[in-house]
Amino acid sequence: MRYKNLDLNLLVALNHFLTEQSVSKAADKMFITQSSASNALSRLREYFDDEILIPVGKNMTLTTRAKTLVKPVKEILFSIDSKVIQKPFFDPHTDLLKFKICVSDYTLSTVCPVLINYIRENNYNIHIDFIAQTSKPEFALEYEDVDLLIIPEVYSVKKHPLEHVFEDDFVCISSKKYSNIGSSIGLEDFENTPHIIMQPSYTKGSVESIWMNDIGIQRKVAVSCDSFSMIPVFVANSNYIATIHRRLATQYAENFDLNISELPFEFPKFKQTVQWHRYKEKDQELLFLIDIIKICYQRMVNNKVIL
Repeated sequence: MRYKNLDLNLLVALNHFLTEQSVSKAADKMFITQSSASNALSRLREYFDDEILIPVGKNMTLTTRAKTLVKPVKEILFSIDSKVIQKPFFDPHTDLLKFKICVSDYTLSTVCPVLINYIRENNYNIHIDFIAQTSKPEFALEYEDVDLLIIPEVYSVKKHPLEHVFEDDFVCISSKKYSNIGSSIGLEDFENTPHIIMQPSYTKGSVESIWMNDIGIQRKVAVSCDSFSMIPVFVANSNYIATIHRRLATQYAENFDLNISELPFEFPKFKQTVQWHRYKEKDQELLFLIDIIKICYQRMVNNKVIL
């Protein structure tokens, strides 16, 4: 099928070349041989009278013309998917629904187990790929075929629809066995006691670290790791303290014999949102998933959770 001499079958190939910036990786994504992918690239080069991909050292990079095609090609495919391909009706028990969701390790440790349990309880035919959160989650939404973001409100963007699903706050945790900190902690002890902090590999600091800096709280950092869910394990076996979400603290406190203390200063609430691409506003399968996620968060709030 051609439109103005462009073989529309090549749009998908073009999208993969623009995204992967590699013939071999694009071939893998399309489940075709590298020879077939090279042939598709040759035809695209001929049509656009542009190399599309050019070698730079050992890697390939996009030409100037190709860079201008990244966004419009994505938007065309999103539009086709949401307005043409999507089924008007579906049965979640029989139709296979596949989703990619970008999440943080906090989300993986809290609502994701509840979500999986809810899917099992209801015998839904749903397959989910959980993708690790990056420094710019909106890029994953726009360029990496992620269906949904479950992210803090501070990381959301205005141009895509979102919905608030959960609110949490931060508390201080310490070991009952190794620490002298009890059920409360003063500001001086908080700032002078060695801390374990969450340090993401993809950005300068986690949400609570950024907020600490904003209000002028100085922590004495002894250990950093890239997982909130591992911090209670480390704290339990040390005389260090940490600042984590109340939900996580409560979840781990009993098993790891932890104290939970209120922070000795005013601190912002942690607001969790789900966000999806604006071209998928009427995607009934995605809206169904969002409704399920909202139910699961409500189960967490009501403590009707099996973990």
